[in-house]
Amino acid sequence: RLVSQVVNHSEVWMFGERTIEIFVNTAQTDAQGVLITFERQSGTVIEQGCSARFSPAAIDNSIMWLGDGVVYRADGYTPVRVSTHAVEQDIAECDWSEAYAMVWSDRGHKVYYLTFPNGKTWGYDVATRLWHRRASYELDIWRVNHLVFWNGKWIGGDAFNGNLYTLDWANYTENDAPLVSMRRTPYAHDSQNRIFMAALELLMDTGFETLNGDESVWLRYSDDGGKTYTNYRKRMLGDVHQYGKRIRFLRLGTFRNRVFEIMVSSPVKRDLIACSVEMEGAA
Repeated sequence: RLVSQVVNHSEVWMFGERTIEIFVNTAQTDAQGVLITFERQSGTVIEQGCSARFSPAAIDNSIMWLGDGVVYRADGYTPVRVSTHAVEQDIAECDWSEAYAMVWSDRGHKVYYLTFPNGKTWGYDVATRLWHRRASYELDIWRVNHLVFWNGKWIGGDAFNGNLYTLDWANYTENDAPLVSMRRTPYAHDSQNRIFMAALELLMDTGFETLNGDESVWLRYSDDGGKTYTNYRKRMLGDVHQYGKRIRFLRLGTFRNRVFEIMVSSPVKRDLIACSVEMEGAA
């Protein structure tokens, strides 16, 4: 059964539940003189179906879609898996049939966003080949459910109230609600040997705006695989013109494996450039 279709490079991709077939405009006539507008492209049946009718989208001269709990990107007519095991584990707990996708492209980033109304919003950056999450304040998903590039701007539609928003790199709120940025690190470990951590320093691109009210970067960590976390520690972001502000967290104790979580909700530029640590093996 056909569930969706996408036009890309003058080809019509017909997405079925189990396979995908490509049709092309031939503008030819049959033996009886009947005009044949579209014909199936010979030898291009893709043995991979589509699990969500609103998931296929054209991006970066290719097509991406959700099939059987896996996100694929077409390499020619070959489906290539781009989702990770972690993303697929999360997708497995969602309702695939209700998922919907949208694409966004700006400043070298081309992102395929896939939202599950009963789950999360995942974004795949084609340039970096990395996944990230989008979530609006007090929601598990991004409230934007569609994006259109119009009049030199990206316009997003609100899934809950029909509002229209402009995406702006210089705006660090979302319809006046906090725009929270969060980064979780991979495991820090030394083959289960005990580690002593003296300091952690964040290099952030700060000092461009005056801080008002919320002016901190927050850090917490987990030593049990992300099941529980410590209380947040906070340090001040650099105020306007404090470009070389050092953001250091000291006396971080010992551990065998640790995951860090860094959070900023201040409505200012908060790009995280790098992180350095001071740690050594503990006795």
